[in-house]
Amino acid sequence: MIINCIICKETTKFLDNYKFHVNSDIDFFGQIKIFYCEKCDLAFADPMPSISKLDHFYKHVYRDFGRPHYKDLRNLEEELLSQKNMNYIQYLSSFINFSEIENIFDFGSGSGDIGYLLSKKFKNLKLHTIESNNFSKEILKNRNYKIYENFNEINIKFDLIISTHVIEHLTNLNVFENFKNVLKKNHYIFIEVPNNLFKVNFHERPYDSPHLIFFSKKSLYLIEKKFNLQIQDLTYSSYSIDKAFKLMKKSKLIFEGWTSKTKIKLSIKNFIKLILPKRILEMIRKLKSVNSLSYDNFINGDENSWCLRVIYKNKQNNEDNEDKKESEKKIG
Repeated sequence: MIINCIICKETTKFLDNYKFHVNSDIDFFGQIKIFYCEKCDLAFADPMPSISKLDHFYKHVYRDFGRPHYKDLRNLEEELLSQKNMNYIQYLSSFINFSEIENIFDFGSGSGDIGYLLSKKFKNLKLHTIESNNFSKEILKNRNYKIYENFNEINIKFDLIISTHVIEHLTNLNVFENFKNVLKKNHYIFIEVPNNLFKVNFHERPYDSPHLIFFSKKSLYLIEKKFNLQIQDLTYSSYSIDKAFKLMKKSKLIFEGWTSKTKIKLSIKNFIKLILPKRILEMIRKLKSVNSLSYDNFINGDENSWCLRVIYKNKQNNEDNEDKKESEKKIG
C-alpha cells in the first residue's frame, strides 16, 4: 500500500511502529505505524485515528486525573510563573510590538498561560482560543479567554496566533489555511513543536503518543513555501533530545499502566505541598531554579535541542517571488 506525504504528496517509506506513552490509549489511536518522507524530512502516523475518537480523547481523557498532562489547580500559579513561560514572553516581545497588538488567538491553548501572562503585561490585549479539553475551558473562562468550538465561529481577524506543542497532535496540516483565513495580513504565527532527528536518534524515543506528525527544521521551511508564509525566525530551543528521552523514559514508567479504572493516587510531591508552609515551598522552588534552563537555552539551542520554534508572517498575496527563491535556497 502506498502512503503519500502530507506535504509534498510523494511516496513515503515505513519508519517504525507507533509507541504509546499510556498503553490504554491504543483504544483511541488504534494500531498505527509511522511513515517518513525523505524529501520533506517529515514523518507522520498512518492510518490516522478517527476525528470522533480524538475529539473524545482530548475532551475527556487527555488531562484526566493521574495522566501525564493532568493539571492540578493548586499548581496553576507556580506553573504560570515558570521560567519556561517567562522565556516565551521574552522571546515573543523581542520580535513583536505588543502595543500594536489587540487580539491574540492561542490555538490549543491548554490553560492559556502565555496569553494570560501577556494580557497581564499589556492591558490592551483580548484573548481568544479553540481548546477542546473541558477541564482547561474552565481555567480559560476565569482568565477571560473567548472560547470558540471551531474556526467557523470566528468572525474577526487576529493580530497574532500562538500555538505551542499543538500541531504535532493534528491529523493534517490544513490548520495553516485556517490560520491564514483568521489572521491579518503581515501579522504573525508563533509555533513551537518537538524537533526530530530521523537519521540520528529517532528510533531511541521512548514513545510517540499522542503526537501524530513529527517535524524537522526542513519541514518547517516547506510549510512556509506550501502555505505562502514568510519565516521571520526559526531556531532550536529547550534542553537536549537526549535529556528529553531520559525524562520520557521516567514518565513512561509512571504512566504507562494508567486506565480510567485505576487512576493514580495523589503523589507524594502533591501531599508535601499540602502540608508544608508556603515559605518553605518557595525556598525549594528557588533552589530548583538554580539548575533550570536559562533564557539562552530557549533561543540559542542547536540541532540536538528538543524543540523547534518558528515565527511565520502572513504575507500579502502580491509580495514578490524573491521570498520563494530564498526559501528554496534554505531548503537546499
